[in-house]
Amino acid sequence: MLSASALVLLAVFLVISVITILNVFKPFKKPLNVYFPSLWVLICYLIVVRFIGAEIAIWILCLLSMAALREYFSLIAIRPEDRLPIAAAYLSIPITSLLIMTGQYQGFILFIPVYSVFITALLATLPGYNSKGIIFSLGAINFGLFLFGYCIGHLGYLTRLSPWLPAMLILNVTICDLFAIFVGRDKRFSLTKTLMLIPVTALISLALSGWTELNTIHALLLGAATPLLVALSRRTLWYLEEDLGIDKQRLQSGKGKLIDPLKSYLYAAPVILHYITYLKG
Repeated sequence: MLSASALVLLAVFLVISVITILNVFKPFKKPLNVYFPSLWVLICYLIVVRFIGAEIAIWILCLLSMAALREYFSLIAIRPEDRLPIAAAYLSIPITSLLIMTGQYQGFILFIPVYSVFITALLATLPGYNSKGIIFSLGAINFGLFLFGYCIGHLGYLTRLSPWLPAMLILNVTICDLFAIFVGRDKRFSLTKTLMLIPVTALISLALSGWTELNTIHALLLGAATPLLVALSRRTLWYLEEDLGIDKQRLQSGKGKLIDPLKSYLYAAPVILHYITYLKG
């Protein structure tokens, strides 16, 4: 017989699946219509974690990160000389996934911010390469890799600590995102709107604490911190999207369809992972 946690997860999966199918036949208004497909992929990730194993599920996040990075690269000015550094950036994501899969925490937190930066810089200086524009190119490539490879990867590493930690994060972030879509429609950081969500996400985290194995204090702290982290991430990425020419009313493949739904995890996932890792010593 399935446990209560498995039944809850299956129920969430069925609800999101029905909403996603309805969205296919009768698309919702943007940006809501591109939000649910990405959310469905993340719920599938949780389902695979619970019923198959985290070692398999991590590759779903790997593919999602690579797709988001590809979308990002399609929106920036890339020189012909940047092909090798970009290839190295793509390759960094499955290597990071392997580090997560094998539980190499130190390797995971160092690989992209340190070694990938060194490797892409080295590849950009190979003989015959043009030095003009190299600083902008390396900055743009590594910034995209950091956001969509490294930050999203933290969601995968949370799974190694407890399958319900990423579930808690995804649920709280989804509530914050839907609130932002329906209520907060501008880039400005609104302290009032953020504070409105804190009791909701704190109580959700507390309700899930029996499955996440967090004590009451830490569950409440992480739940309360999530709306703030999401708000800061959305504000930061709003400017990035504006610079990349992403129009929220015209989100499509290659034009923000993945970047926009994933942006709320870029602060929350790393902060929550490192907080919990610090607690565990």
